[in-house]
Amino acid sequence: LQIEVVKLKKEVMGERHPHTISGMSNLANTYYDSGRLNEAKKLQEEVLKLRREILGERHPDTIGASNNLAVTYSDLGRLSEAEVLQEDVVKARKKVLGERHPKT
Repeated sequence: LQIEVVKLKKEVMGERHPHTISGMSNLANTYYDSGRLNEAKKLQEEVLKLRREILGERHPDTIGASNNLAVTYSDLGRLSEAEVLQEDVVKARKKVLGERHPKT
């Protein structure tokens, strides 16, 4: 169903629409939860690229996309890449959300 949702959102709203990107993120999360880490990684990288371009580096959705990708990198054993992303996530969340925010 999520694959069909993403396909339809791309057709109706376009590939760069925020709702389309959210659908892609949801599908990536399903891949992750299903243990399909390489498929999740590929889609998460695309989501992060689009969110950076459209929303900017410091938008909460972009930061969340970075966090999701970092967790997937970690689970794939790509620890140095995960570490770099997580450090960026912490810095961005401190700046955008504040030191004491639960997500920070």
